[in-house]
Amino acid sequence: MLRIRRVEEEIAAQDRHDRMKTPNHLVIGQEATAVGCCAALTSADQVYSSHRTHGAYLAKGGDLKARVPIGKGVHRRRGRDLTEAGVSHTLELSLQAASSVAAEGVDVEVIDLRTVKPLDETIILESVRKTGRLLVVDTAWEKGGLCAEVGCLAAEKAFEHLRAPVRRIGFPDVPTPAGFALEQRFYPDVQRLAATMREMVGEADRRDGPGSGG
Repeated sequence: MLRIRRVEEEIAAQDRHDRMKTPNHLVIGQEATAVGCCAALTSADQVYSSHRTHGAYLAKGGDLKARVPIGKGVHRRRGRDLTEAGVSHTLELSLQAASSVAAEGVDVEVIDLRTVKPLDETIILESVRKTGRLLVVDTAWEKGGLCAEVGCLAAEKAFEHLRAPVRRIGFPDVPTPAGFALEQRFYPDVQRLAATMREMVGEADRRDGPGSGG
């Protein structure tokens, strides 16, 4: 416990001197929880990390014993106008946004990447070649993460099929806020996803319209 406390205190000190360039979630005062859990583990135990939105999966009858294939994405919704690729909680938001814009004639294909390393490049590229548009959504920072990686993949291997610039929605390049009001502007939400989907299809339609040369 003492070792954990000393490490946490050092991280806090570095953060105070602006030497830490990433958000930090310290566990000072909660060391006993970590030590107790580790002490109780045996070689037969399995450890997993939960997420606050996994409750929705369980509430919908999700199978706790289901196994996810590594490196294999899956279509959660088929569409023809726009490809949306994401992971984790973003899929719930994306499906809601796709349903919202469907009433306006925008048909969105939603891809659940499921794993990011290895990344299922095939499912992404096949969809982009069909729709000509790509929106990447992630519950992490836009820069230097999944959004950037998948966007670069489309630019490198499917550029000639793109009818509109690749767009990405994730966290802005600032530390995670702690206040409710700021959080509303920080985290992706259904309204922002739906608005971006409309913009992307509209941009492509204007690009391909009369006089576009396309």
